[in-house]
Amino acid sequence: MQESVILRRLERLEQENRRLRVILSGSALLLLALFIGSMAPDRSMEPADEIEARRFVLRGAEGEEACVLGLDSQGFPHLLLRKDRSHGILTLNGPALHLRGPDGRRSAYMGIDSRGSTKLELTSERLTDGVRLAVKPDGAAGIYLLDQQGRDRLGLEAAEETGTLLTMRDDQGQLRTSYGIDPQNLPALMLLDPAGRRRTGLMIEADGSPLFAVEDESGRPRVEITSKFDGSPIFRIRREDGGVSYEAP
Repeated sequence: MQESVILRRLERLEQENRRLRVILSGSALLLLALFIGSMAPDRSMEPADEIEARRFVLRGAEGEEACVLGLDSQGFPHLLLRKDRSHGILTLNGPALHLRGPDGRRSAYMGIDSRGSTKLELTSERLTDGVRLAVKPDGAAGIYLLDQQGRDRLGLEAAEETGTLLTMRDDQGQLRTSYGIDPQNLPALMLLDPAGRRRTGLMIEADGSPLFAVEDESGRPRVEITSKFDGSPIFRIRREDGGVSYEAP
């Protein structure tokens, strides 16, 4: 009996030793894992690769919105920068870049309008007069000086249909003077009346002959000065039906 009791006690001691070794082994592995983890860089301290939001706002010292990044009512992303009356807007609704000076009025605009024209505009404090540089979808391009009503007063244009022209307009926007080279590479200077009718023209014709013409309000030539093939001058006065009433020499 005594021997069997001793054997059972020894067996219990072995079982407890085995459990103790398992616990010690697990503890050692846990300590090793913690040590290795402490040596690795702390990923939680690194900046996130991506931040998501519908609107980002940077506020000034008094809580005013100084910078806003978000979407407009049509879903186009835009960036707004603002300081007092000065501000700048960058948007894909166009797209366009619009800047205003410290007075809140002087402006610079660069973008693509609803008609597909690419524009650069610089304006004064009146918001209308300034300079415009534009390229239309068909490739026609021009630079224009604008008056206080925003009308083109002086323009330099180049287009396949009209050629290269220097144009001047009155305060009603009506073309009054045109000087340039037409699509056939013929130079011409035209003076127009307030209704836009050509009244005086100076040009070089296709055969190389110079021509100065004065036209009536219906666009009919009434006075012409030109030259013959040998260079000698010709002066003509025409009737309303186009016939010559006087010619010299």
